[in-house]
Amino acid sequence: MSYFTDFNELKRLKAEVRTIHRQRKSGKSERERFLETDVPPKLLTPNPNQDDLFYIGGHFIPVSKMRGSILTQGVSSSGKTLQLKPQIASAIKATRRGSDRRVIIADAKQDMLPFVAQLTGELGIPFLYFNVSDRRSIAYDIARDIGGRSDKCGEAARQLIPTPRHGEPFWSQAAQALLQAGMLRLNQTKGVNWGLHDLYSMALMAMPELVEFLSVHPSGKRIAAKYLPDDRGGNTQFGFTSQLDVSLRQLEVAASAQYYTPRSRWVSTGDFLDSESVLLIGTNTETRETTNPVVRLLFQNLVNRINSLPDSSTRKIFTFLDELPTWGFLPKIDELLAFSRSKGAVTSLVFQDIEQLNEIYGRSNAASITGNCQTKLLFTPASYDSAKWAVQTLGERPFRRFNYNKQFTYEGITESQSMSVEKDFPLTTGELMDLGIADPFTGSRFIVNPLAGKPFLKYMTPQEIESFQPKNANIPLVVEREPHQYNMPTDFDPNQFKELLSGTFTNEALKVKFISNYEDGSYEQELAKQMFEMFCEMSQRYAREFTQFYGNQQRNY
Repeated sequence: MSYFTDFNELKRLKAEVRTIHRQRKSGKSERERFLETDVPPKLLTPNPNQDDLFYIGGHFIPVSKMRGSILTQGVSSSGKTLQLKPQIASAIKATRRGSDRRVIIADAKQDMLPFVAQLTGELGIPFLYFNVSDRRSIAYDIARDIGGRSDKCGEAARQLIPTPRHGEPFWSQAAQALLQAGMLRLNQTKGVNWGLHDLYSMALMAMPELVEFLSVHPSGKRIAAKYLPDDRGGNTQFGFTSQLDVSLRQLEVAASAQYYTPRSRWVSTGDFLDSESVLLIGTNTETRETTNPVVRLLFQNLVNRINSLPDSSTRKIFTFLDELPTWGFLPKIDELLAFSRSKGAVTSLVFQDIEQLNEIYGRSNAASITGNCQTKLLFTPASYDSAKWAVQTLGERPFRRFNYNKQFTYEGITESQSMSVEKDFPLTTGELMDLGIADPFTGSRFIVNPLAGKPFLKYMTPQEIESFQPKNANIPLVVEREPHQYNMPTDFDPNQFKELLSGTFTNEALKVKFISNYEDGSYEQELAKQMFEMFCEMSQRYAREFTQFYGNQQRNY
């Protein structure tokens, strides 16, 4: 028995010697060769005869087997978008009538529209585009998503008027309550036929008009009595209404976009999820401040709708969030990643620096967000902190470390070899920083950490990268709205208009001057008086009818 044990030990030692010789020959340690292992078998190579494949870092996986979420991290120009576009294209190709699939794309850099429009047009997939500065945009139908529920009105108010992370939240919370009351009042009197523009107009009301407006609804009456009572100091009331005014004024571009968008192009999250379509959310640096609160509200209601769906093994709802930090704090993103997978949610996040997420979501929530992304594509990091974080996401592994010693003595050279097992990360921060940026001449290098299998180093030639890029439609990136459509129109007040005209034509001095051209007490002077009064009455009537007609025309969605 001892001989047999020695024989096995001999085999083990021989295997170690062979490993030592291979390592010495290659010049690389076991850790250095770790990322050069074979690609996991679940990641397929492209097959032109097979459809329903989801793209991940130059490889594919059947859409039916796609689970969990994907994270892509790297500095600008490192090659993230070159991998994101084929990923989005593969999801769109998998979305067809009867597939029970949908695609949501948040485009922060405004470079997704051409290929998304091209692909959806070729495949005949319904395409919805939301961008408040673009004439082709839909309008988000907030009223239909809220449905008059007080809790949903409160959630919407908190997104449109965010509570500040620093400083006194009291003023914002009061403005949120007033906005919530306004939504309840609009739902009571107009049903679902109202939008962001109505909230904007409400915020600009004078104090007495606002109190009267809110008091139509029982809850609104109580809220108005609490925050805008007659016996409270004027400065406090002014602070509440000013916070409401300032917050809603920042959304004027989004409000005016909905005001000028035909009612037939208002879309709710329910409309989208009931269809098998593609929703592209676009923005630019000029309209980001007015767009982000509306996008956050849209995103929150999308997650709520998704989580209310029954579990499904066939449904897929692909969500792509490019440059995640630019959208600010997206509510319920942690729920989308952690709880919505059973509903068919597949989410792909892209960002540059981990510190951006830490700043917006806090370290704990940021760790939860990134931890719930089971597949990771790691490009050249934006900072040392990002490099350190990326290396740590790969986890420590046991590696055999071989040591060679040569000892020179008068008697000759003595060689010895030893081996130890130590835990270490597969690569260093420096090696990750050395991946470089994507280059049209040298290609792109990045780390793929798949859902199943070991992480591996991926190199793609320029030709390979180009072969996966979707075609672009020859369309403009932006079709600007008319200049006046970036501002809410000023409503005519018929009473003020009537008073203006009445004051002009009933001015006593003007009347005296008009009839002074005729002899006192004459028939002509009496006729002139009657004509003047009749002209004033006609002017007032026509002014009233015109302003009422104008108001109706402006609100005819």
